Amino acid sequence: MDSAEKIVLGAAAIIVIIVVIVISVVYTVLQRQAQAALSSNDLTAYIYNQCTTNMQNPTLLLTLTNQDMFDYRQFSYSISSSVISTKLTLAFGFQHQTDFWGLDDIVAFDTYTKTSDSTNLDGSFESNNLTMSYSQCRLTTDKNNYPFLSQISWDFPHLGNCYYTDGTQSGLTYLIQSFPIVGGRTYDVSFWLQNNGNGQNLAVVLVDA
Repeated sequence: MDSAEKIVLGAAAIIVIIVVIVISVVYTVLQRQAQAALSSNDLTAYIYNQCTTNMQNPTLLLTLTNQDMFDYRQFSYSISSSVISTKLTLAFGFQHQTDFWGLDDIVAFDTYTKTSDSTNLDGSFESNNLTMSYSQCRLTTDKNNYPFLSQISWDFPHLGNCYYTDGTQSGLTYLIQSFPIVGGRTYDVSFWLQNNGNGQNLAVVLVDA
């Protein structure tokens, strides 16, 4: 190979490297722009909508956008209830374009009584019946009407035998539970969340107390 060919090959290699870098930078910028747009615009629509009308003051606990796959992680919060509150409502909203979210072992403890008894019901989904302790609401304007992919499953629980899985592809599906509380008290709320796939996804958790 003469010197001219080496120069051409070297130049081609440099061009390929530059193209890869540019594509990577553009992808990162677009991803950040999409997340910023969600934070400033779309997120409000996921807090206040027809699925949350029974929540007097829905407060955002958690939002996860376009996450890479991760195994179960625990999320914990301390919720100070209003003195006039008689119930605490949790709403878990999910969307996933490529796979599923997994939710398990939801617990809510009254810090005043300091007992080990969870205030909420069936947080581990072991009853295998969503309608007993939960309600579901689908938020979508998509006329294609993607299938309703939210259910109790048995393949990847955090503990026990069952967990809640959601692979809603359009809009958002909320899993909602309300349970009685004593107003003015503080409640420690925690749950375990798993993301089973990369790509476009969204998880939103709301509380009203």
